[in-house]
Amino acid sequence: MLIPSRPFPFSQWARARLESEAGGQFYFVTDGQLTLRQALHPEAVRHGILLPDAFYHFFDLRKEFQSFYGKAVESLQDMLACILWGFGDSSDWAGVLWFPHVEFEPAL
Repeated sequence: MLIPSRPFPFSQWARARLESEAGGQFYFVTDGQLTLRQALHPEAVRHGILLPDAFYHFFDLRKEFQSFYGKAVESLQDMLACILWGFGDSSDWAGVLWFPHVEFEPAL
């Protein structure tokens, strides 16, 4: 049985600061689902900790990238390499990032 734990200071800060100032909900952005779904959630269950709602709704950047660009990638560096154009290897990128406006739906 999960029991509510004491409040997470980060969650309190995010709600008070980010949601009230921006006027909307805040989401985590992850590089794949491993960190939240396969590590944090099982660990919280194992210890009987009820996570705040923000930990159950997130954007999987790798999944969104693959959906938009149609290209599977292994890392954030691969995503940057695909987005950046004509700036040599990753050690000397000094260019401008281009991120098209895309409406994302959070992973549930």
